[in-house]
Amino acid sequence: MSADKTISLLIVIVNYRTAGLTIECLQTLAEEVAQAGDISIQVIVADNASGDDSVPQLENAIQSHGWSHWAGVLPLATNSGFAGGNNAAIRAAMQQDQNASSQGPGRLPEYVMLLNPDTLVRPGAIRTLVNFMQANPKAGIAGSRLEHPDSSPQNSAFRFPNFWGEVDAGLAWGLITMVLHRHVTAPPVRLETYATDWVSGACFVIRRRCWNRWACWTKATSCITKK
Repeated sequence: MSADKTISLLIVIVNYRTAGLTIECLQTLAEEVAQAGDISIQVIVADNASGDDSVPQLENAIQSHGWSHWAGVLPLATNSGFAGGNNAAIRAAMQQDQNASSQGPGRLPEYVMLLNPDTLVRPGAIRTLVNFMQANPKAGIAGSRLEHPDSSPQNSAFRFPNFWGEVDAGLAWGLITMVLHRHVTAPPVRLETYATDWVSGACFVIRRRCWNRWACWTKATSCITKK
């Protein structure tokens, strides 16, 4: 397959003392990499200064399973939280690209996926998300369906908080919810693809141009924030 037809995807996982869960996540990603076809997948696990044996565990698993051609570990000296860990991995990916190309500033892959370490990726999930982004160039971010271990759905798409949504949450009356259902922050799970205000940070794909537009690599601000 020619390089110009390859779709590049960077997956970032932030680990903090959850090496076992992260390795299980990587095992599901290995299946996705094997079936990726025209999607070139790179995974960076940013270890947020776990202070335990997470880094050697992760490095040994990657080496022993033969994942080193698509996965790597980035040990961080300090724990900078969800935002800082993801940002550090993104910077590392850009630096790798710059070192490889030697043609000015490094570039991100076409898409970036942020993935929680306690997730297991369903077969074909990455292909589905990337295909959606390819088919919908106006979409900046795509979130995935999230499920509990028993396969029951989790809320993963939300509305921005608003006054009436807070009223409903505070009262928690069924009748009020029926009236204010269009304002609740966490609406019922839907099966179809639809537009939403924001998605869960557990798993989503963002387009490179959107990341570049919003990115700010300073101590005062961060492209990703989690409160």
